[in-house]
Amino acid sequence: MALNNPIDRAGTFKARIREYALKEYQSGAVGLYMVFDIEAQWDGEAWVDWTAYQVDADGTVWIIKRDGTLNNKSVEALVALGWDANLESFAHGACELSPCQIVVRPEEYEGNTTYRVAFINPYDASPGVQGGIAPDKAKELQSRYGSALRAIAGNAKANGTKPTGKPAGPPKPKLPDFQVDENEIPF
Repeated sequence: MALNNPIDRAGTFKARIREYALKEYQSGAVGLYMVFDIEAQWDGEAWVDWTAYQVDADGTVWIIKRDGTLNNKSVEALVALGWDANLESFAHGACELSPCQIVVRPEEYEGNTTYRVAFINPYDASPGVQGGIAPDKAKELQSRYGSALRAIAGNAKANGTKPTGKPAGPPKPKLPDFQVDENEIPF
């Protein structure tokens, strides 16, 4: 698996998975190495078509960590793309993964910078908000902590706490007035 025209920048992109391979590394970690064809880049406001550039990117999604535990976030991301949670389907090339969004970040190695896929997300995810809490989880957290949060907020308002961005420093010390006798020479 080789890159034809490697991506040259970081960002969030829409992509199709061109090829993949399940790999076990010396550390004991198991990952799905993937090569992606880039379709569009998020410019902060809209998706910009990149299909004419024929750019690709690669990266590994770690399924089993080197300590032998599962990487839940990666498993969830792959399942969202259509994986049946069966490692053999990757080994046999029998898994069709849907298009997705990828987050590309720079990697430094021996003075060289390359750009690799750091995260994968569903195709219709909100760009720039990856890793946010789902609404149902936010609701659960609010029911658990809501009364304590409201109490803290109420106290802050009652005490006149205002967000200023910079805490007030201690008052400047008042220096005593010194009178120098003209016959004395100060050190």
